[in-house]
Amino acid sequence: HDNDSLTEPGSLLKPACHPSLLDQGGKEDRASSNQTVSGIETGNSACIYAGRLIANPHELFDTVESVFLGGGMRRSELQRKVKDSFDKDEWKKQFNLEGFERNSKNLAFFKRGKWTCIHPGCPWNLAASYMSSKNAFEILDGKGPGEAKYNTNLCLEHNHEIQYEIVDGVEEITSPKDLTGDEMEILRNAALTNSSMPSVKHGLAVKCGNERGRIYNADMLHRVIAREKILIYGTDHHRIPQLMERGRQTRRNGGEFDVDVDDVYRVVGTRFQSNRMKQYSKQYGSYFAIVDGTYGTNKYNLTAAPWVGVDCLGTTILFGISTSLSENTIDMTAAGRTFSLSSSSESKDADSVREIDGVEIQNTFAMNSYIGSLYTDKGPWAEQTAAALGGKIHGLCARHEANNIPAASTGQENYDACFRDLSALVWGITSIKKLEDAIIVCRQKYGHLKPAAKFIDSIEADREKICRAYTQYIFSFNHTTTQRGEGFNDVIKGHKDLTAMLANADLVTLHDHLIRLALENDAKIIKLLSKLRTQEKRWSDAYEDEVNVSIRLCTTKVKSIEQKRDSTYEVADTDGELSCVNLDTKIVHRGDVYVIPTCNCGYFCSSFRICKCIVKALVVSGRKILVCSNIHPYHLLHLHPLWREGLKHARRAEYDDIKPSSSTISSTGDFRKTSKPDSRVIPNEFWTVRRVAKENKRRVQNLRTLADQLIQLAVNNGDEETYKRAHARLSQAKAEVAEMIEEKTGSAPSAPTIHSSDGGSSDDDIVLSNLADPHPPAIPVKNRKQRAHDNAKNNSALCRPASGKTKSKKGSSGKSAKDGQKGGGGRTSMVQRRPVNGQERGGRKSSTKRANPLLGRLQALGRSRGVQSRSDGVGDFNIPGYESSLCDLKPEGVPAETAAIESHNIPRDGQDPSAI
Repeated sequence: HDNDSLTEPGSLLKPACHPSLLDQGGKEDRASSNQTVSGIETGNSACIYAGRLIANPHELFDTVESVFLGGGMRRSELQRKVKDSFDKDEWKKQFNLEGFERNSKNLAFFKRGKWTCIHPGCPWNLAASYMSSKNAFEILDGKGPGEAKYNTNLCLEHNHEIQYEIVDGVEEITSPKDLTGDEMEILRNAALTNSSMPSVKHGLAVKCGNERGRIYNADMLHRVIAREKILIYGTDHHRIPQLMERGRQTRRNGGEFDVDVDDVYRVVGTRFQSNRMKQYSKQYGSYFAIVDGTYGTNKYNLTAAPWVGVDCLGTTILFGISTSLSENTIDMTAAGRTFSLSSSSESKDADSVREIDGVEIQNTFAMNSYIGSLYTDKGPWAEQTAAALGGKIHGLCARHEANNIPAASTGQENYDACFRDLSALVWGITSIKKLEDAIIVCRQKYGHLKPAAKFIDSIEADREKICRAYTQYIFSFNHTTTQRGEGFNDVIKGHKDLTAMLANADLVTLHDHLIRLALENDAKIIKLLSKLRTQEKRWSDAYEDEVNVSIRLCTTKVKSIEQKRDSTYEVADTDGELSCVNLDTKIVHRGDVYVIPTCNCGYFCSSFRICKCIVKALVVSGRKILVCSNIHPYHLLHLHPLWREGLKHARRAEYDDIKPSSSTISSTGDFRKTSKPDSRVIPNEFWTVRRVAKENKRRVQNLRTLADQLIQLAVNNGDEETYKRAHARLSQAKAEVAEMIEEKTGSAPSAPTIHSSDGGSSDDDIVLSNLADPHPPAIPVKNRKQRAHDNAKNNSALCRPASGKTKSKKGSSGKSAKDGQKGGGGRTSMVQRRPVNGQERGGRKSSTKRANPLLGRLQALGRSRGVQSRSDGVGDFNIPGYESSLCDLKPEGVPAETAAIESHNIPRDGQDPSAI
């Protein structure tokens, strides 16, 4: 206020409306409202005079801020000092408040306080004190400005200039205290959605800034958003405890969740599959699955690999998602087995079942007569993974290989002819004999140039996995590429804001994002199933459209048909291809026998749909075409895991010819199959909670607590013998409990486990109970300066960079930089991994570096002092007491590292350990 605006105490003082007041009621006249109850002022009144009584502390703060801001000042320039706080019980009794929060901060329960202007020498002063006799705060005006102890002189004038305009009437907001409620709400939403700074500034300008003449400092906005993120997600930026709890909950709900850790108990990979994904995997993934890794989904630079497939509706479905340091055989094989995608069962009883009703069982895990296929891109891990998953038929993405055709055709005399002929090798030729001849012709015509010769060699080597002449006999829902997997990766990462969010996301955020995508997809599937049930459909519209195409092709492409036996026909098409049709073929799907028509043509083998050959045979034999008995169970709607939810959404009952106890057609209908019950449709059993004696509960809790404490101490102290004994006793107890559960219920539920990343057996697994949660994954360093700084901490030649490519100086060998980057830019683990299924060591170059020769000794020394060591970065071990440990190992006058090696018989680089 200027001097002329000051009035005598007791008179009204009505300030101008400030933007910060608009969120405190939204109306300017609220600042001048004056309601009294027994002489005590209530409401957000801006009337300030000595002796005024205000009942509520929030109203006191609002009144003071109204006066200060109404004078043209900012909230950030108002400072406060309080004395003589209430205790918690007295505060609640007097004001009926649990706490005192202002601007997202908890303040002290004050009895006396004063507010002043932050500018040095400014006389603006307003003091208040709680009067217990009046049960209210009273505005004070007692002692003069010269009083040193506690100045309560009421003064509402400033002695400095009040000017915040930057240019053209616009002011810049540099303090979070000057933000209004609307602006803070925008920033909270930005923190929640991880919006980019340009989007945040645009939203602030549209909502508040343009109208009120305000611009915002970017550094201040970053600080506010970071603070709001902490309020939303907490101070733990990794949230490993929440991740482990999500995993336990997933397993309790019937899903799968496994964590891989390295030798320092740090997370190096995860595998997640919900109960719904498991149902998809058993119904559809046992036939066909696609896996393709993608980057940029988390801040740890872990490779995320979604395993996807196609359901009977033609919708992309998720079987599970795994994260690992890189795409490798060990991690991919473990993921496939966890997601129930292996074609061989781990149970010996299941493997003994090789035949059902005379039909050979090729997939002993899902009990299917078809072994299943796996499509991947061309990686060194792919073929070994398919073989480890029960010998699945392996297919490669034809699009990835066809992308090399333009480069291979470059330099040829006739570019178009070369491009056309090389493309025909992949996509056009359907006869194996013609493909072999075409490869020879292409080599003669175009093999004189190295790019074309290299492409032809690649096609010839992998022709059974790429070329249509071979892949048409692999069931892939008529796919020849991994486009479904690539498309799902694109949905995961999205664009712009979503990509930026995932690049800095922890594993909890990643899994939440994937679960949300899966739920959205399930909602679409339920609506589609509901629509089809309303239309009385038994198969999808896409399937019916394809069958109609086969009916048309039957009249134009089928040349002749000859009956060989009762239900066997030989069909010849106009291209000279012969196909054999069997109208009564027995197949096994998930342990049930179905009798359907089959054909050995490429279209049926790759899609399991009715082809033109089957149509011709059905017409000749006088049978119907589109009936359930002619459709492969893969395409039947009532076998879809979400079929029951679709019925509920459509408010329709099950079809009359489907048994109530199973999702199969009854024997009275036209669907011929065995009457074996199907457990998939039995309603979920609810747990029966019974009372247990308190002393038994107490004994179990004490045993669990003591075991966890013992194992944790053994791990922290490096006491391997104690850990083995405790682990063995717990394993024995676990086995006994599992046997009792199996005896009572008929099946023993598996306990969640944390797996060692070295590919060890299940005996090395750690039970996922109340043990200490593993350490979060290492965050890779993303700039060269920081990498050099970290590498300088470890002088070992075995140190490797954390990420990215390093360039050696001219004249240097560059060996260390080059060796440190093998295997995906430093993404591989330092943990030695074991071979899978007899895989020989040395079969392919490993990017794994052996440990620092001092690391083991220093870790043991640290553990002997009761210190748990952990690695905080690749190529850098930060062991507590590292320097002092070297001093203990160092004889006088000898360098520390040398003394450690000599005094403890640690082999030098290149030295034979057996010579020591």
